[in-house]
Amino acid sequence: MKRVLFRLAQAAVCSLVMGLTLFVCGWFWKSGVAHGASSPLVIALWTAAVGMVIFVVNQFLLKCAIEPVYDLRRFRGDIVDILAFYANQYCNPGCGEKEDMEAASDALRQAATKLLGRRYAIPWYPLWSGLRMVPKNQGVMSARENLTGLSNSVSRGKSEENNERARAILVALDLPGVAGAI
Repeated sequence: MKRVLFRLAQAAVCSLVMGLTLFVCGWFWKSGVAHGASSPLVIALWTAAVGMVIFVVNQFLLKCAIEPVYDLRRFRGDIVDILAFYANQYCNPGCGEKEDMEAASDALRQAATKLLGRRYAIPWYPLWSGLRMVPKNQGVMSARENLTGLSNSVSRGKSEENNERARAILVALDLPGVAGAI
C-alpha cells in the first residue's frame, strides 16, 4: 500500500511539473515570444527546450525529495539487519568477546547517527510523514535514542532492558511486525 502511495506521489509531482511547463509555454505563446515559430526548426527547438525543462525539474525533485525518502525506507531495513545480527551481543551484555562487543556497539551507534542524517536529508518531512511514507519525527528520535542506549549497554546492562530497547526501535520505525521476530 505504501509503495502504491509513493508511486502516486511521484506521478503527481511529474504531472505538476508537466502542467507548469505547459503553462509557461502557453504564456510564451500568448505573449508573442514564440509567434515566429512557423518553421519546423523553431518548433523542434521549442519542443527540445520544453522537454529539457521537464527533465531538469523532474530530476531535481527526484534527487532532492523522492530519493532521500527511499534511502530512509531502505535504511530501516538495514537497522533490522543490524539488530538481528548483533542480537547475541546485546541480549547477553558483557558475555561476548571484547572485539565483537565493540563491533556491535559501533554498528548500533553508527546506525543512530545515520538514521538522524537520513531524516534531516528529507525536505518536507511532515508531508511525507503525513502520507505515512516515513515514520513520524518522534518515532525517528525515539529510535535514535534507543539505538544509542543499546550501543552503550552492549558490554554492560540488562538483557531485558536491551530486548525492550530493540523492540521499541522497531515500533518507533513503524516496523511492529518485525518486532516479534527479533
